[in-house]
Amino acid sequence: MPTYLDLVQSLTDRGLLTGRWRRVFEAVPRSGFVPVDVWRQLPDRREPVVGTDA
Repeated sequence: MPTYLDLVQSLTDRGLLTGRWRRVFEAVPRSGFVPVDVWRQLPDRREPVVGTDA
């Protein structure tokens, strides 16, 4: 399973993340930006996302 650092490297390899921004991405823990509750939008309702496979 790819890690966050794999994502950073992939963005860098594709020229989408350079210099200062790469250092920011490496320094700031991204987990702080993930909400405790995550919802999936369906055509007629929202439902909570539960479990690691979701």
